[in-house]
Amino acid sequence: MTSDNSTFQFPTNLYQLIEETFKTYEERNVIGENNNYANCLISLLKKYHLWPLMKVKKFKGRDDIVLLHNTYSRKNVDNFKELYEQCRSVVLDFSLNNNNIVVTYANSIPERIDYNTYINTLYSPEDKVYEAYDGTTITIYNYKDEWYFGTSSCPDANSSKFSHPTKKHGNMFDEILFKYYKTHFTAEEVSALSPDEISLKLRSIFVQYLDPNMAYEFIIVHHENKHIIDYTGLLGENYMEMFHINTKHRDSLVENDIMASIIHPLIEHGVKYPLPFENIQEAFAYINNTAYSYGLIVKKVVDGKNKLYKLSTDAINYREETDPCHPNIWMNILSVYMKNKTEYTIKDYIANYNPDINLPLDNNGHKIDPTYLVHTIISTIKDSLYSYYKTTTIYYPNHNRYKMNKDMDKQFPPIIQYHLAQLRNLQINTYKAKMINMSNVYHYLCQCNDVNNIKTLIQFFASNPINEMSPRTSMCFAIMTSLIS
Repeated sequence: MTSDNSTFQFPTNLYQLIEETFKTYEERNVIGENNNYANCLISLLKKYHLWPLMKVKKFKGRDDIVLLHNTYSRKNVDNFKELYEQCRSVVLDFSLNNNNIVVTYANSIPERIDYNTYINTLYSPEDKVYEAYDGTTITIYNYKDEWYFGTSSCPDANSSKFSHPTKKHGNMFDEILFKYYKTHFTAEEVSALSPDEISLKLRSIFVQYLDPNMAYEFIIVHHENKHIIDYTGLLGENYMEMFHINTKHRDSLVENDIMASIIHPLIEHGVKYPLPFENIQEAFAYINNTAYSYGLIVKKVVDGKNKLYKLSTDAINYREETDPCHPNIWMNILSVYMKNKTEYTIKDYIANYNPDINLPLDNNGHKIDPTYLVHTIISTIKDSLYSYYKTTTIYYPNHNRYKMNKDMDKQFPPIIQYHLAQLRNLQINTYKAKMINMSNVYHYLCQCNDVNNIKTLIQFFASNPINEMSPRTSMCFAIMTSLIS
């Protein structure tokens, strides 16, 4: 049994995290370890228990550039709030010797707030108000003479998807561009060129109107990318539109007023701009009386920097709170369960949004209740993690220290080691008074993980059933794995 009770001082800001990434990279080089900056950064996020609240995405074919982003959740981030806010969405280049920030969209992701709270605590007559649109933000910037098209959480829009099970946001972006620039193609070209070649030509045309010194954000509103609002009644069948919502200087990161940054050739081709309002009262009245309005974006200057807030009607707020909007219904059911709200349950979600759901059948042909299915799975994972934790960890509350049996711990698969490490971190930072109990583990699973983490755990236990798992419990894991895959 060896002591392993490290308490960490979080990096207080992005620059400290970058500096420590360089240090880790050099240390790994000395020992000849297979090395790249992305993996070093990921290891630090896990070391400080910042992952999965903060994540790293790699650029294809580039080891020196990474996208660092957070999950936009505001829970469990008090210990590293400044760092978390700075890492909402930032591209870093570790080949540089001074400023490693290629571009940041940290100030471009709005914080949701209700109207009364905004009016009573934040309102200023200088605030600028625009209509918000329900879609996906495409980030566009030029770096080292190459144009990049991404999203706030994916370095390549061609790899990003959400509402549609297969079509990527990059494909939707290209479809909108083709609508704008189809006259640049002959029928023969459309037939002869591959989709990638068509995409390359479309984007080459589009960026002719953009300044390489600027970074841009466009929202794509597409009939196959519906979240909350279906714009069919407003924009017609098979609608696809694009809104230019932000321009900033890539080097200084200073944002331009969007209404002073209108690119007129883009308007001529079909690109739209957000509807501005004279004041918040006019804007709020508009969204409450407009059937297809998603809400408002309030742009406020705080300490010389832009801060964005999103305001919506009560109906939109309720929908966003109760419907995760994942294309897989069972991922939504899992998300609702994890919120653990007595006033809104899986049954409420199904009644509101999927009353005709096809329920799975057990081995006897009987329908399985979704709440029973999910609860059985989460409870089994909870029991197993708690058992592993007790077996490997002894906690001394008088000293706020633990001892970990490293030999036993390393026998577990990495996914189990990771969650045990997270629990030990909670032990010495949150549950200091006594040894973690089953209720604490349950809270950790539901409140300290995202739904994709739990999906991975479900898939792991389905493939690696524990000895004491009953046949019916094994069946639940097998069924749920097939439903969420």
